[in-house]
This record gives sequence, structure tokens and C-alpha cells, in this order.
Amino acid sequence: MNKFNKKISNKVLISFAEALKINSSDINIERKFSEFSTLDSLGFVRLIVSLNEQFDIELNTENVLKCDNIVQLSIYIESLMDSKN
Repeated sequence: MNKFNKKISNKVLISFAEALKINSSDINIERKFSEFSTLDSLGFVRLIVSLNEQFDIELNTENVLKCDNIVQLSIYIESLMDSKN
């Protein structure tokens, strides 16, 4: 597993939990997104919008879909933030 920023990961986790309408403590950050049957397309859109606003970035939906879990999504977000600086 690649090293990732825990602050970013925690924000992604909280946004993901809000999109699923579940408690963030019930989510394993390495669990595959595909295993969350309650994540529908509207929840996915809400997640992307929330993350874009929180991190002041523009997530590429195609690249987000390549991420299997919160850890990978956090690494992708961190790479976007690094490229902005």
C-alpha cells in the first residue's frame, strides 16, 4: 500500500460516510467501494462535489472510478493538491 496523508484520508472518510448516510467508524478505509451497496449514483455525485469543495480541486470522475477504496482516493486527491502547489 502506498503511503497516504491521514488528514486527507479522514476528510474523504467523513465525506464518504455522509454520502452513504452511515457512521464513519463503521467504514474500513481499505474496503472496496464496490462492496458498499448503498452507494448509488446520486451519492457518488454528492461525494465528488463534497470533495471538490473541501479540497478546492476538480476531481476527474474517470480517475475517481479507478480508485478502489478510500486510501487510493486519498492518494489521488493528494496528488492533485501537490500538482496545484
